[in-house]
Amino acid sequence: MALTDPQDTLAFHTSRPLTTSRDLSAVPTWKVTQAISAFMKTDIQATCQPDTEALVFYGMNHGVAEIAKKFDPYEPLAPGARDFVEQYYDIMSEMAVRAFYYLTLICTRESRHVYKNEKLYSNVADTFGVEFSSFNKQISGCGSTDAYKNLLASHMLGGLGDYVNSLRHIFYNGKFNGGYGGPAWGQVTDCLCRFVSGEFTAEMMLDTVWTLSHNNGPIFNKGMLYSKHSSELLEILDIQRSGQIPEAVLSGKYSLHTPSHLSTNMTLVKTWSNGTVGDYIDWFKVEALGSNKKYPMYKTEQLQKHGASTWSTDADKMQANKAALVKAKAIADAKFAEEKKAQFLKDNWEIMPGQYVPKFKPARAA
Repeated sequence: MALTDPQDTLAFHTSRPLTTSRDLSAVPTWKVTQAISAFMKTDIQATCQPDTEALVFYGMNHGVAEIAKKFDPYEPLAPGARDFVEQYYDIMSEMAVRAFYYLTLICTRESRHVYKNEKLYSNVADTFGVEFSSFNKQISGCGSTDAYKNLLASHMLGGLGDYVNSLRHIFYNGKFNGGYGGPAWGQVTDCLCRFVSGEFTAEMMLDTVWTLSHNNGPIFNKGMLYSKHSSELLEILDIQRSGQIPEAVLSGKYSLHTPSHLSTNMTLVKTWSNGTVGDYIDWFKVEALGSNKKYPMYKTEQLQKHGASTWSTDADKMQANKAALVKAKAIADAKFAEEKKAQFLKDNWEIMPGQYVPKFKPARAA
């Protein structure tokens, strides 16, 4: 496939940078930091929400997968499908740039917490380059803002591949206080290194970045390029694992994280899905396919509204039925109490606040 392929085909689009591997290892580090600096000076989406970004990525990605089922790589796309695919590549290309820059910044910033160790610095210098070892020494003990600003102001000539791999080496081999750095951050840097080396495409990086966590939860809490994630990010990831992002959007449950274009596009996805996209999130399926969280309240509500799920167990059904009976009894008791009160007021006069006497009832004539 090549960019000479007809532009109304999937073959053309899958040859675009988002979905092709590019080895960035030899790119001078200073060129990347210069690009990050320029991006941050003009960024008008510094408060963009990772929850929204994840929902958009997974929803649009689901739609492209549905389109790929319907069209061969060199078959001309129908207008609606072509518009959808073009939107996907335009939106995700911008999203990937932000994610790549963010990973570079936060991994650099976190590396400042490593204990100073001449043996470690010597290993970094010998393996990846003296300038990267010297830079880590320079930011050791810096504040969080100074650490990444030093990176943006640096002019390191070495290749980006050596730089990001030096960060990974520091996390896996250096010593840190509890709650900082260490293997958890090594795994975060793995994603960055795989993208820089070309092992991951930009699309694969995006598919991974929303799932990354450091020592204290998801990575989106560093106060730059993204606003802090909400608790709903983990729910969105669980729903994605079960393949129900279109249902999550169309049900309106995550309306605060749903831009209007995504709602419109998920309506299209449902029409293309041949009935595989439902009207609501099946929380039984979410749990059955390996969710990180449990959703007993959502499951009970689902059973009450929609009946049994093909993914629900007998124990689930019994628990939901018990909850439904308790709820029905509470409603019946409240209704009985209200009717009893109404009858009492009908039969009694309130002569003083809280004081009642029976109403006079004349005797019937014989």
